Amino acid sequence: VLKNEPPESQKKIVKVLARHPRPVWSEIIFQFVKDPRSGLNVEALQALVQVGHPQLLSVLEEALKGTDVNLRTQSFSLLSSRADRQSEELAVSFTLDQLKSAPPTPEMLNLLNRVKDRRAVPLLGLEDLVEALLAAEDDRCSVGRPGRRAVVEPSVREALGLAVRLDDEEVGAL
Repeated sequence: VLKNEPPESQKKIVKVLARHPRPVWSEIIFQFVKDPRSGLNVEALQALVQVGHPQLLSVLEEALKGTDVNLRTQSFSLLSSRADRQSEELAVSFTLDQLKSAPPTPEMLNLLNRVKDRRAVPLLGLEDLVEALLAAEDDRCSVGRPGRRAVVEPSVREALGLAVRLDDEEVGAL
């Protein structure tokens, strides 16, 4: 039925299917994820997440590697909002690749804040900031190893929290 409808009708039907998820519709919706017409693939991807599909993670991963910017953005958004390990790994890997050539988006920063992946530190340009903080001395709020203390203002603490997981022995009185 969907194949014979014009793209706008297909989009509406896929939206309806997403609002009333049934596993029986997942194969139908799965076929439309790769259809770039009129944003149907983005609608289909959202619907597929709602109804579920055994290949959902591979579809999301493939979308991250694709050339369709809207589908890639939607895929990243969906992956970064999920809490399972495999979704987080895909989202972090995509983020780290993107940081090599572009500044982070707010959604990427939120993800890094949640997962605290140290590999992001050099890509975010925080290595020099961390070293400068560790080299500074002040009693207001300190972070560092014995003999190496640094002032950490609240806004800086938040920025550091995005990419650095500090171990107990590395943290002074915060």
